[in-house]
Amino acid sequence: MYTKIITPAPVFVNHYANTSRFTVAANGTDITITKYKGSDIVVDLSQVEWVDGTTGEPIEGAKVVAISASAFQSSGISKIILPGTLTKIGQRAFEGCKSLSSVSFSDKDVMLAVIDSSAFAYCNVLSDFVFPETLISIGEYAFTGTPCQ
Repeated sequence: MYTKIITPAPVFVNHYANTSRFTVAANGTDITITKYKGSDIVVDLSQVEWVDGTTGEPIEGAKVVAISASAFQSSGISKIILPGTLTKIGQRAFEGCKSLSSVSFSDKDVMLAVIDSSAFAYCNVLSDFVFPETLISIGEYAFTGTPCQ
């Protein structure tokens, strides 16, 4: 068995961008992932280069702060590495990701405060998830149907 790791191509952002891998919304340097459309098995959000869609220049200080409802729902990912800047994981964000076994953070300092309802529901093999101390709220059924429940 092998793991497919792909060096991410730059993702162009212009307030609302639709790229080959992500649909995102931006508010200044704050990025919200609204939809994942890629085919990577391992997704490392801390390694994505966010680029201004108008100028083609890297966005200084760009950071992922949220993953919207259903953004990765039923995708084929097996591992996701989240940036420490992430504060919220939306409803059903990873629901039905049947191959997802590991969720980790790239940074030691983690800001995650909210995991909404059913965020990881039915991720049948999810066994590697460390709950950060910053977590304030875990929604109903967030981990139903997972070994983490």
